[in-house]
Amino acid sequence: MKQYFFFNVLRKTIVQFFDTMNDIKIARYNRDGSAIEKHIKVPIKHSIKEKVYYWLNERKDDEMLPMITAYISSIDYATDRRVNGGHIFTSSCNTENSLATTYLHPLPYNLTFTMNIWALHMVDIDQIIEQILPFFSPHIFIRISIDELNTAFDTKIIFRNATPEVSHEMADLEYRVINYTLDFEVQTWFFKPSSDVGLIQKIYGSYPTDFNIPLDTTSTFTSGASGGPISFELKGKIEGENVITKYTLFDPN
Repeated sequence: MKQYFFFNVLRKTIVQFFDTMNDIKIARYNRDGSAIEKHIKVPIKHSIKEKVYYWLNERKDDEMLPMITAYISSIDYATDRRVNGGHIFTSSCNTENSLATTYLHPLPYNLTFTMNIWALHMVDIDQIIEQILPFFSPHIFIRISIDELNTAFDTKIIFRNATPEVSHEMADLEYRVINYTLDFEVQTWFFKPSSDVGLIQKIYGSYPTDFNIPLDTTSTFTSGASGGPISFELKGKIEGENVITKYTLFDPN
């Protein structure tokens, strides 16, 4: 049976993305625009456009706007970021049980986030846009921690484009809703299940104990590159001298 594993990478990526937009505020001015009366924090929700339209029609008496919504519109394998998938990392090592937990290099995927900014006034849209775009040049980094593997990685968020949709006339309402759509690419990684491997506890080596055995050896073979004979001469002693005292790759004779 396939091993169950769950590192919660997708949810952590979504939460970290939303957290980057979680401290946006707009100012409300007096009638002549000379002074700020109050600041309003803009909420961010995980929702698609259709759900927002439902909210606006069913709860038209509530002051819901401005509001930011976002959702994942696609998940694509990132071929351009592919690396050697056989590289092994060690996340933990238990010397008491002689076991180490290892995992393979994660696989690259790109998440496309579609974010919508909703407001009744264009000045609200302007304030929100100007608190987002200056931080993307055109990307920022967020960190995703995988506690189960004792590791973390940096994820790049790339701003792609912003598209205004100003002409949304709600069906039976007396006001116009302004909407901006922003697209972001989040370059994340997904991990395969970890595995436990045994630790090497002892290394055995063999050494000659009879010093009277001759250690000189000579072998001759034919080189595939030059076509001529090559002699390899190896001499050695155990005590007082270097183990390898002479070697010849190409015999001058």
